[in-house]
Amino acid sequence: MNFKKFFTKATESGITECEISYSKSSSFSISLFKGEIDNYSSSSKTGILARGVYNGKFGLCTTEKDDRSSIDYLINGIKETATIVESDEEPILFEGSKKYHKGS
Repeated sequence: MNFKKFFTKATESGITECEISYSKSSSFSISLFKGEIDNYSSSSKTGILARGVYNGKFGLCTTEKDDRSSIDYLINGIKETATIVESDEEPILFEGSKKYHKGS
């Protein structure tokens, strides 16, 4: 996914604050019986979570699809869910820390 394009399009569509979380995992398993392959499986999974503020309301959207349509889908999902929020509470997104500990 082109994250820069996502943030640019989100801003252009009226989303004032936004964040995105992207994860990808894969697995492979195999079982043998008497020295022969009995069963195997291989899988890959992608997860994308986008959150943002639209018209002062908080919205979010998730997808497992990572292709050209994902950016528009996530932006429209944020806007759509934000329009049904009934809370008047001000939405807050974590701005990040000034300093992060480096892992080993």
